Amino acid sequence: MGSEGRGEQILKTDQDNALIVRDGFDDSGLAELCDAFSQALHRFGYPPCPGQIMVNNAQWRLTESALKDRLYQWIYAPTGDALMNLAIFVDAEAVAGDATLLRRCREYLLTQLKDDASFFSRFARAVEQFDTPLGLFSHLLTQESNGKALLDLKKGGIFPLVHGIRSLALEHGLLERNSFERLDKLAENGYLEREFARELAEALSFLLNLKLTQGLHSPEAYQLPGNQIQPDALTALERDLLKDSLGVVKKFRTQLRHHFRLGSF
Repeated sequence: MGSEGRGEQILKTDQDNALIVRDGFDDSGLAELCDAFSQALHRFGYPPCPGQIMVNNAQWRLTESALKDRLYQWIYAPTGDALMNLAIFVDAEAVAGDATLLRRCREYLLTQLKDDASFFSRFARAVEQFDTPLGLFSHLLTQESNGKALLDLKKGGIFPLVHGIRSLALEHGLLERNSFERLDKLAENGYLEREFARELAEALSFLLNLKLTQGLHSPEAYQLPGNQIQPDALTALERDLLKDSLGVVKKFRTQLRHHFRLGSF
């Protein structure tokens, strides 16, 4: 699930997976198998998810009926954790087993969400969680840490783009999971202006590539990739492109604010 489910993660990240069990399946011994699976991934270099979003956690190892009940709870009792879990599920990609189990759960979710404007507003509101690190006159806003001026690419740029695109896709019942495919479909169906969809795709592509480049050159490249970059270490062209991309993020957040009436919540 998450960035790997969307097909937008190249560098190694932590585990983020779940299991849907067919109703009536004899799952005796399944907990031990899932624990062994998670441990094997850890040995391969994929550390456990800090939020325990893994198949060895019973909360993410559910029968189809139980998952539909869980989706219902997340929709109609939308706490912060519920909305986060729902966002994680929306990006899920089936990689093994019977993919129709996931498809039916996703179709159930879309059926429950039809014409529920208030839910989509609550779901999209997460784009307001972090400020875009771009000030007046396109000045990059950084934070000092250990004598370095750092900027968080994920919080400041990647997350609001990905979640905003995800929110629009969910609102319009799109089944695509990759952010770029979602943008294509949103533009194709007239939900986004095609030129603006292109700008969003270019901005997201640049930010993801910048994160990848920084991760590959980081001493921690073979551990977990970080999201912090040093703008001063970028070339002049990269800094200009970063400013342009963050400008698109600010524009998108403004559009989402009006579209979902985020000021009302």
